[in-house]
Amino acid sequence: MKTYKYFIITAILGTCLQAPVMAQESSAEGGKRKDPFVAKANAAADQGTAGGAEPEKSQPKEKLENVSVLATVDWIEADYAKIRKLLHANMGKADATEILTQMERWVNTGEATVLESLSLVARSGQRAKADSSEGYIYATEADSPYYPDEISLRDSPFDGRFLGTPSNPTAFQTRNVGSIVEMDPILSAGYTEAYLNISAEIVRLLRTQPAMDVKVDEAYAKIMGGYAMPIFYRMQVTTSVHPEMGKPALVSVQTPYGASDRRVLVFVTVEVPGLK
Repeated sequence: MKTYKYFIITAILGTCLQAPVMAQESSAEGGKRKDPFVAKANAAADQGTAGGAEPEKSQPKEKLENVSVLATVDWIEADYAKIRKLLHANMGKADATEILTQMERWVNTGEATVLESLSLVARSGQRAKADSSEGYIYATEADSPYYPDEISLRDSPFDGRFLGTPSNPTAFQTRNVGSIVEMDPILSAGYTEAYLNISAEIVRLLRTQPAMDVKVDEAYAKIMGGYAMPIFYRMQVTTSVHPEMGKPALVSVQTPYGASDRRVLVFVTVEVPGLK
């Protein structure tokens, strides 16, 4: 009787332990049979292998990061009426080769002017900057003139007109005057396109003017030691483009200072040195 009880208990425990294993195997086999996505993928792979087609090879990330990108930014100025006709004739084209070619013809005939051209090389995925500028330092704040409570006009050359200490600058700022290009290039796997985050600007110093708009004479200038504030003009474009390799892209049309009948076209051309 005891042997019969032990046999029943052993059979029950064996069934309980074996049931999860059998359920997992059945579930795995059923998943393989019933999953349509896996079946479709396996069938496509078998068909490609049977047909002799080689699987597409993606470009290694390490190789892309070691490739250098050469970018050139051109600023060309020409007559606005001519530029308007040229742009309308090439509306909707990502490739700006025809526009740049016509602008170069106008440069050769004296109808257009190349304001600036900067080139820089960067690795794919790395930031690069080209800076051709001069640091211009100017005052931004100044203290107030001081006027004493008691004054003596003895031996004074000013005859009591301007009495007090001068207003002196107390804070300064540096502004880069010139041309600056900064970019972040990323190449496509086949080197056919470059995804480019770019910022390009030209800054010019137009003139300086007195910090206070007052009429001064020589005596006042000597005692006040006046300072001047600069007037800058900037043409800047910050954008994201993906031009085709070796073909220029028109990224901006801007207005130069004091010439409403002229326009400046900004082109970006990207190349991979040594790529045929």
